[in-house]
Amino acid sequence: YYIYGDKWSDDLIKTLLDKGDFKQFKRFAFLGQRDLVLEVLQKADVKYQIVKDRLVYKCNKTSPCKRNIPGQVINAAIQDFEELVEMSHQFYIEEYHGEGQKTIEDIEASVFNAIEKNTLYTIIYNDVICSILQVISNDRNKPMIGNLYTKPECRNKGFGYKLLFTVTSG
Repeated sequence: YYIYGDKWSDDLIKTLLDKGDFKQFKRFAFLGQRDLVLEVLQKADVKYQIVKDRLVYKCNKTSPCKRNIPGQVINAAIQDFEELVEMSHQFYIEEYHGEGQKTIEDIEASVFNAIEKNTLYTIIYNDVICSILQVISNDRNKPMIGNLYTKPECRNKGFGYKLLFTVTSG
C-alpha cells in the first residue's frame, strides 16, 4: 500500500483508518511518506516493523556527464540471467544489510519479470556487465528507480552514473 501526502489532518487519518481494517493486515508492506505511514499505523494500533527507511530526493534536472565514461547501456538480456540474479542478490544484501526477507526465488522472479518487461538495464564494458538498474515505475509524476548496483571491481569509474544518467535522461 502506498500512502503519500505533504499535509494531512486528523480527518484524513480517520478516513484512511475507516477505509480498511488494519488489524487484518499481515505481511503487507506500507510505503510512502514516512511520518504519514507511521501515524496511520500507530493510530490503527497495530504491530509493525520498519524494514527500510529510505530517503527520497526530488530531481529537478540532470547534469550532463563531463567526462567520457566507456561502456554501452542496453536492456538486460535473458542469456545473462544468472549473472543478473547474482548482481540483484548482491544489491539486496548491501541495501538491506542481509536482513531482508526476499528469497533467491523472489529475486529470480523479479529479474525475469524485469527482463521480460524491458525495465532492467545494464552497462557493459569489455564484455563485462558492470552495473544494473531497474525502472520500477516510469510514471512521469512519480518515477522510481531501484536495484542500482555496480560490481565492486567496477566502482568509482562512472559506470553507475552513466547508466543512471542514460536511463533517466530519456
